[in-house]
Amino acid sequence: MKTKILSLFLIASCVFIMASSCEVSTANLTDVKMCEIPEGDLCAEDQAEFATDLEEIYVTAVLNNAPEGTQVTFYWRYLDEDPVVEIDSVTVDIEEVTSSIYSALTAPPAGWPTGRYEVELKIHTDNAEPVKKQFEIK
Repeated sequence: MKTKILSLFLIASCVFIMASSCEVSTANLTDVKMCEIPEGDLCAEDQAEFATDLEEIYVTAVLNNAPEGTQVTFYWRYLDEDPVVEIDSVTVDIEEVTSSIYSALTAPPAGWPTGRYEVELKIHTDNAEPVKKQFEIK
């Protein structure tokens, strides 16, 4: 009988430790859009193509149910190379309850190479699925 109680206690302790090491959240991203110039805090229309002479490309999103201290990382990639080129990554720390976030990628000194690109938005929680937006420079 003591062995069963001890076993149940050990199992319960393991489950508690595993559960406390996971960061589960209801935070999520909606209305993810790309544009040349945001209107206010968000892109009004979602653009999938940009000109080679453009200086900056923006991605904006609405962040829902995110408590203070939530982090979101934007990963910018160039897809037309093998392997894929990681251009930049930017992590935003949410210091107050907010509804919109953004990141911008500035053109390289030699201008944008034509081709396919991607930006991935990832909330730093164990259950968040990343959101990916592909775009093209023509």
